[in-house]
Amino acid sequence: NLGIHKISCIIAVPEQPEDLYYGTILNSIYHGQFGMGTQNLERINTGDVEDINCMYYGCGRLWLAAGHVAGFIDEDGQFVALENVPIDDSFEMITSDYQGNMWFASSRFGVMKIMTNNFLNYSSVAGIPDQVVNATCLDEGLLYMGTDDGLYIIDTEDTTVVENEITEYLAGQRIRDIFLDSSENIWFSTFTSDMGLVCLKPNGDIISLTTSNGMPHNRVRCCTELPDGSIAAATNDGIAIIENYTVTDVCDDADGLENTVILTVCADTDGTLYAGTDES
Repeated sequence: NLGIHKISCIIAVPEQPEDLYYGTILNSIYHGQFGMGTQNLERINTGDVEDINCMYYGCGRLWLAAGHVAGFIDEDGQFVALENVPIDDSFEMITSDYQGNMWFASSRFGVMKIMTNNFLNYSSVAGIPDQVVNATCLDEGLLYMGTDDGLYIIDTEDTTVVENEITEYLAGQRIRDIFLDSSENIWFSTFTSDMGLVCLKPNGDIISLTTSNGMPHNRVRCCTELPDGSIAAATNDGIAIIENYTVTDVCDDADGLENTVILTVCADTDGTLYAGTDES
C-alpha cells in the first residue's frame, strides 16, 4: 500500500513517534509520517548496502546495519559506512549509552563499541598521502609538516594545502626538524641533498647554511635558540652556532666532543647548552 519495497526493519524517531524510518531489502531507506506513500516519503539511497536488518536513532542521527556493513546517515542525507572497525559482519542490533558511545552486536563476532574521536587527522582531511612526519610547527594558523619527502603546509582554518616558495624549495628533501625562533624565523633541519640548515625569514627570503659557509656538516638533525637569540644547530659532525644568519662558531671533536653525531640540543635559561648523542 505504501508503494515501497519490502520493509525489513522500522524505527520511530525519539520524541517524534509518528516520524518513521523504513529500512528495505533494497538500497533504500524511506523517511516520513506513518501511512504516507512514496510520493510523500523522503528516499535515502544507501548505495551498495541492501537488505538492511537493523536501524537505531541515537546521538542525533540514524544508524543502520546490513549483513556486512554498518554506518550512519550524515547531515547531508548521505550514507557513510564505518571503516577500519574491528567488526564488519553479521550485525544484529545497534544501541547507544548515556555517554554517546555506539554499541553494535554481531551474532558471529560479539560486541563492538564506537567512541567519538576527539582528534583530527590533518593529513587525511587535507588529502596528504600517508607518510612519516618527522616534525611539525604551527605559525599564524599554518601547520608546517616536515616529512621524508619534503615540506607540507596546511592552513588550519580550512584544512587546505598551501604551496609556496618554501615548499617548492624543500620538495623531496628529508626534513628532520622545524623550529620557530623568537624573531619569527623558521628553521628547517634537512638531511638530504646537502641543503644543510634552511631558514625562512619573516619577509619570505630563504637562505641555506651548509659546509660552504661554515656548517660542520650538511646533515642537520635539529636546532634550538639560546638566551642571546643565537641558534645552535645539531649536525652529524658537531654543533654550529648561528648569529644574524651566519655561522659564528663550531663545537666539534677539537673542543672535546668524543661523539660528534649530535641527535638533539636544548638550551637552559642561563645559556648552558645540552647536547644528546647516541653514545654515553
